[in-house]
Amino acid sequence: MGTRGLAVLNSMSPSMLAWLRSFEAAARLGSITRAADELCISQGAVSQQVRQLERALGFPLLVRDPNGLRLTPEGCKLAPVAQKAFASLRDVIAEISSPGGIVPLTLSCSPSFAIQWLTPRLRRLLSQQPNMDLRVFGEFQGLNRSRMSADRLEAAIRYDLGGYEDLKADLLLDEYLIAVASPEYLRGRPAILPDAELEGQFLLHDSRPWDGGSSLQTRDSVSEI
Repeated sequence: MGTRGLAVLNSMSPSMLAWLRSFEAAARLGSITRAADELCISQGAVSQQVRQLERALGFPLLVRDPNGLRLTPEGCKLAPVAQKAFASLRDVIAEISSPGGIVPLTLSCSPSFAIQWLTPRLRRLLSQQPNMDLRVFGEFQGLNRSRMSADRLEAAIRYDLGGYEDLKADLLLDEYLIAVASPEYLRGRPAILPDAELEGQFLLHDSRPWDGGSSLQTRDSVSEI
């Protein structure tokens, strides 16, 4: 290890930790903008903190190009270590700050699913598991193993096409869709049965059924991750 590297290790100041936190978030999310949203600071602050870290180390960690962020070889070495370190800190803090040493379980799902389906069933669950500290995080963004580990998500429920390569996902619910129409519309069409009779009609649809999905995609199930 060079003289500069030793000097950096011997000066792990609060500023250095803040710089590392911004780098870890930007590297994990692949975006300065998304890192700023997660850390609740400005994009300029994230960029500045990453540059400060790069100056302190003496080499670049992130390369900014039109396609987004790209890690340098040094950045590739530092990113997973930083992610693991911050995840370990969150684990320990959660453990020692929870009553009786109970580590909270965080479940991620859409706000509407939490309100309409999950919340009415929580009373029965908590009566069966009185020591459970369950926290529900409302969101619908896509997930991967790195994101769940960084955000300390033990489980998630998503409405999408599935296909999670680095996560275990199971079918939780089937979805059933039915056609609805106003009485005025049906008054002149008493026997609409074949789908072909709806061709050319103005049909309502979800312009964004899930994170990254288009209005032409469909899904007949909800997955539990």
